[in-house]
Amino acid sequence: MSLHGSIHFQKFRPLPAPWVVLAEKECAEPHIPTPFTLRRIPCAAHLRGQARAEVRAVLGEELQRAAGRPVRWKESAKGPEVLERIHTGRVGISISYATTEAWLALGWEGPIGIDAVANGPVPDWEAVASVYLENNAQERLRESTHPALAFAWEWAGFEARLKLWGMSLEEGAPPHPALVLAANFGEVTVAVALKG
Repeated sequence: MSLHGSIHFQKFRPLPAPWVVLAEKECAEPHIPTPFTLRRIPCAAHLRGQARAEVRAVLGEELQRAAGRPVRWKESAKGPEVLERIHTGRVGISISYATTEAWLALGWEGPIGIDAVANGPVPDWEAVASVYLENNAQERLRESTHPALAFAWEWAGFEARLKLWGMSLEEGAPPHPALVLAANFGEVTVAVALKG
């Protein structure tokens, strides 16, 4: 799967490699419940203003490509918001920044959440996990032979679910149901949460 350009996921189609479902139980044949598009945008994430401008430019391109015409959108307290319908419903938008890239997710039938996490050591991952992640996630981390990578997967999935449901980070917040897809792209783990 290309890391450049758009990655389009079509409704009811099998999940393409390298994406997997993060779940308590393995799904026999996971299918995508709602169409969405992801876009990886190389940028200097530490230069937030410049990175935001680059992401907004790509957002405009993706919306115009999908609708076949320019689409009106605005900035809101929660980020970009599309002001008109495209396809069959309201477009969900989620953005995440990690080191040298940003990820844009567009849910063509409603809300979507995305999070990108740099793979690498997190000195206090056990403390962070005990405060924020549910017990099952903590157990998977303890059992992992690669705790830094496992933490990136669990944390990205957790943050993507929060974004999907429009929630802020809170200690001991109960997990909200979602289909969470994840993939590792070298130095970054990406998770996408969908209502499904």
